Amino acid sequence: MGKPTPQSRWMMSVAVPEKKKTVPVPDELKSTLEITETESQITVFINRGIQSFGCSERIWPCIELRSKTTDERAKLLHLEGLLPFPNWTHVAAGQHLSYCMVFERLGKNATRFDIVEEIPSPGGFFLPDVVRNQTDVYHFQLP
Repeated sequence: MGKPTPQSRWMMSVAVPEKKKTVPVPDELKSTLEITETESQITVFINRGIQSFGCSERIWPCIELRSKTTDERAKLLHLEGLLPFPNWTHVAAGQHLSYCMVFERLGKNATRFDIVEEIPSPGGFFLPDVVRNQTDVYHFQLP
């Protein structure tokens, strides 16, 4: 091997995973298998446009998804890019704010839902009538 060049010092090796093998299940065992739903979450990306005068924003941990077609509710599991109550995320004038919320999953019969933050003061987050999609990943551009 020769002397390393400046470019080769920054190269890294990547391990390529082996191909997964499929094993057939005998017919007599198929009837005894328990079918379970896979775990999934609902991910909501929010992008607030450029703030002319700056702003402060936060999300209360009580924010949830409320199905409009069933009685289900899904709790917030994770928040990224925005501070939770009681802290504030400050956005300077001319900047935008983007954040991500990850919620528990809703059942398959929940085809529409609201995103609701019920808080003891005015101005709670509310995004009504979100139509469910197959990926359960949603992107919203808000003012």
